[in-house]
Amino acid sequence: MSVIRLSLSRNVAFHTAKEKTTKGILKVLVDMYEKPSAANKVHLMLRLFNLKMSESTVVAEHLNEFNLITAQLTSVAIDFDDEVRALISLSSLLESWSGTITAVSASAGKAKLKFDEVRDLIISEEIRRKESRKTSGSTLSTENRGGSESGNSH
Repeated sequence: MSVIRLSLSRNVAFHTAKEKTTKGILKVLVDMYEKPSAANKVHLMLRLFNLKMSESTVVAEHLNEFNLITAQLTSVAIDFDDEVRALISLSSLLESWSGTITAVSASAGKAKLKFDEVRDLIISEEIRRKESRKTSGSTLSTENRGGSESGNSH
């Protein structure tokens, strides 16, 4: 109970001040945040549609945030079908992923995209990009060593 109270902002803690049990605090929090009120729905929809992957974010973290928001939307009775989830997740990627987005979209043709397949493709692409950077980095260091060994030293 103490850990929960310490984790709350003052505005939220104020609403739980009269609660004497952990269960009571959690009930207040559920009533505040998981109610399918219009305000909660709008807030979650804004979070989802403003979600944009940043340069420093790992794809898995970005997808976890996406899944967290869509799970919260489900808890307030807003569900997206699988294809819509796939499309929203693709649209939240960086501009540098436009080639991947185009390839995924083209490969689907007229078939519906499946979120799990899109997620797996995105994760695979990130792994490929990391491996590509490692490979190009080792090629550069080999070329640099080769240049200094060829007798071009002072």
